[in-house]
Amino acid sequence: MNFVIKKYFKYVELYEGLIDLIFKTAQTGKEIGECRYIQISKEIISIKKSAFEDCELIKFIIIPNGIESIGETSFSFCENLNLIILPKNLKFIGDEAFSDCDSLTSITIPELVTSIENGIFYNCKSLTTVNILKSKTSIGKGAFKNCKTLTSIVLPNRYEKQIPTILDCLDLSKYEITYI
Repeated sequence: MNFVIKKYFKYVELYEGLIDLIFKTAQTGKEIGECRYIQISKEIISIKKSAFEDCELIKFIIIPNGIESIGETSFSFCENLNLIILPKNLKFIGDEAFSDCDSLTSITIPELVTSIENGIFYNCKSLTTVNILKSKTSIGKGAFKNCKTLTSIVLPNRYEKQIPTILDCLDLSKYEITYI
């Protein structure tokens, strides 16, 4: 079976039988043409490594509750991705999953995610707000490195002493930090 996503599509819904084919062609962004909004089918349980890497046109993604893991670099270099809705039952997000997403402004990490991996938001130039909902979440190296516009972060209170390292900065005066 051949499946081609035409240039005129503005929205694509991914179904189990097509998921690998679309992930392979989506890496360049060229094959998905003018697609800017992606909704992933409820039958899918994971997003593979580099699945949407370098898809420059994507602006908005809804990840359904069936997704439990997002592989490393899955959405890295999606320069126009400004909103991603993560599911409540998401458990894992891989290294650099959202690195270099220049337009991403805010994100909430669901409670079941126990680890913020290395470089997950590295170089997200527009990221201003991060909410981490679980108190037992660990935070990897460079998770927020080069997030120069980050001003508001909600973190578990056990990170209070590590915050300069986590945020990769010495001057904390520009941050609104809330501990839960």
